[in-house]
This record gives sequence, C-alpha cells and structure tokens, in this order.
Amino acid sequence: MAYADHYERALTNGVLSIQRGTEPGIMIYFLPMNPGGSKAVSGQGGWGTPTATFWCCYGTGPSNASLRPSAWPPLTFLLTFLCAVAATESFSKLGDSIYFEEEGAVPTLYVIQFISSTLNWRSGGLTLRQNAPQVSSLDHHFRVQFTVASVNKVIQQHEFHAL
Repeated sequence: MAYADHYERALTNGVLSIQRGTEPGIMIYFLPMNPGGSKAVSGQGGWGTPTATFWCCYGTGPSNASLRPSAWPPLTFLLTFLCAVAATESFSKLGDSIYFEEEGAVPTLYVIQFISSTLNWRSGGLTLRQNAPQVSSLDHHFRVQFTVASVNKVIQQHEFHAL
C-alpha cells in the first residue's frame, strides 16, 4: 500500500480534473502543468462545450442520442468510439479502486477513496458500508461514516470529520 496516496491523487487530480465540476458535459482539452498555468485560458484548448467540441475526452458522445452519431462521418465515429473506451476505462477506476485487500495470515482491508459504497468483504467476513457525501462546494468540511456489520448485525459505526 506504499503507493495508495499517489494512486488516489492521480485518480482525483488526473481523471476527475478533466471535467468541469459545476457544468456537467464540459471537459478540458489541455491541462497546463506550468507554474501559474490556467485551465480557463490555456493556449492549447481550454474548456470545451457540451455539444460543439470534439475531443477524445468527450468519449461518451456516441451514447448521447442528442448528438445523432449516425449522422457523423465513419472516421469521426470510430475515433470517438476509441476515445470512449479510454475514457470509460479511466472513469471505471472510480468504482473498482475504493478498497484494496492485503492477503496474509490476517487479511487487511485498506480504504483508498472516500466514496459512498458497500463492500462485502468475504475474507474478513464483514460488510463495510461507507457513506461519504460528495464534496460539491468550496466548503472544506468533510464527513465520512463507516458501518461494519457481520451477518446483518451492526458491529461498529464510526464517523469522521475533517477540515
């Protein structure tokens, strides 16, 4: 688990940061890495639009009926499909990388991301339910609640608050 912090930061900052959180359907083409660089005014692209921008990070476009992919030229459709596969793979990590298990004489469970979810941990014989409301504002308060149960009986319940 030496790289858990790096993994969480790369996922949050690398995958989630290409979306504009306040405007669904808006993606960024160029994510500047230079000191003082800005997403909003990058010379390479900046923020796109929900329906008029065509970049590979808009990979979910073909599934959006309002964009009528059947009217697109074949090459455009193919490129969009291939990018959708890459985008889908990246965003699928949000669900499959919440928990990691370290095998051993005593199995250990690590919580890598604070995302509302339920895990049926067979090795530990427990069910872990995590309630972590999505952070959707500039408010720095964070709250996560864990409920641990065995055979539908609640064993412990913990709540954490952070600033």
